[in-house]
Amino acid sequence: SVDATVFADNEALNDMGGAISATESALLVTASNFTSCGASFGGALGWTLQSEMTVKACNFTGNSAAESGGALYA
Repeated sequence: SVDATVFADNEALNDMGGAISATESALLVTASNFTSCGASFGGALGWTLQSEMTVKACNFTGNSAAESGGALYA
């Protein structure tokens, strides 16, 4: 799990999840801040359909995606 973490200016070029990318996994993200992260899909967070991601009480500011999902992509 990820708790009370700051992610800023992270990038995943030609991939998903500028800060966090999950493939075939389960993840809990709580009370974290994602600022100015970028990726092709899911500027801040990206996960595959085979994954389970729970996001609680997080802030997303200024994240961007070239293709889809400015902050989140599943």
